[in-house]
Amino acid sequence: MSTNYLIIISVILITVFVLIAVFNKNKLKLKLFKEFADKNGFEFHVVTSNGKSVPQVLGERESILFEITEIVVGTNTESKIYSVIRIYNSSFTFDFNIGKENFFSKIANKLGVEDVQIGHHKIDSNFRLATSNISAFKSFLEPNLLHQIAENTELINGSFENDKDQFQFAYKGELLTHQQWSVFEKMLDLSIEMNKSKM
Repeated sequence: MSTNYLIIISVILITVFVLIAVFNKNKLKLKLFKEFADKNGFEFHVVTSNGKSVPQVLGERESILFEITEIVVGTNTESKIYSVIRIYNSSFTFDFNIGKENFFSKIANKLGVEDVQIGHHKIDSNFRLATSNISAFKSFLEPNLLHQIAENTELINGSFENDKDQFQFAYKGELLTHQQWSVFEKMLDLSIEMNKSKM
């Protein structure tokens, strides 16, 4: 067999292997989204966005409606997948960001938000805090909420933010294990707690 045939066969086999791996990963992701929805009595959907199937969970906790889904940021060669919790029509009257530095926190800089130190060592040293209204933001961060954020510092691998009337938690990456879902559910609970404090 000539070298050209070996190269062509190798490329075909690699392509098939990659396609099977992507298919299996997406199948696992959909299964985990559906398991989470079924376990909690939420709705599970697969929607199409930019020609791709995107998992979506719609639910309600403590009278707060939310969505869990994925978004792709960037172009095909430089794209990143974020798993997000969205709460629409939030009651916040100010924009803010609490999180580790990521794409969304960089956007916050462009929204006219201001970096804040709140005098809580663990939070100030582990998170970037920014807001469009310092006094409203500090009053929102009451002691119980500060305690919950501090208690989950190691688990928070993303950013809580509010932009106009949309609150979200954004985690850079896909949810592909039960452990990731367990942590993400804690972020959902914390998101609900933050929004309850404004009801």
